[in-house]
Amino acid sequence: MASMVYQLYRQLKTSGARATVRRHRRIRRRRNSGATLFFVNDIVRVNLVLAEGPARSGVYNVGTGQARTFNDVAKIIIARLGSGAIEYVPFPSSLAGKYQSFTQAELSSLRSAGCAESFSSLEDGIAQSIDAWNRE
Repeated sequence: MASMVYQLYRQLKTSGARATVRRHRRIRRRRNSGATLFFVNDIVRVNLVLAEGPARSGVYNVGTGQARTFNDVAKIIIARLGSGAIEYVPFPSSLAGKYQSFTQAELSSLRSAGCAESFSSLEDGIAQSIDAWNRE
């Protein structure tokens, strides 16, 4: 499945008008609800840092450590493209209780492993991605 950033980008590029964002009751009530989104270049940098350092093993969360909403993603893409609007649709009741409505990377293990890399902001990651997709 393609990332939400790419899906919303393609939706706006294809329709020229609307990005569809599903609304879930819990997401609307929590100010910082959303997903931890990350830029692939950051993942590559973290892998290189860990590969070049001393041997270690573990499972590490990688991300900004800040939850952002799909609404944020849509707004950033629309601003970058210079046009479009968000269309809100109800969250499917069939997915109630099956959808993880909040994620936020916990970075303490990554930091303890010696990786102090900073991560791209959502705005910067989306801008770089859109620039690359527009060159295709």
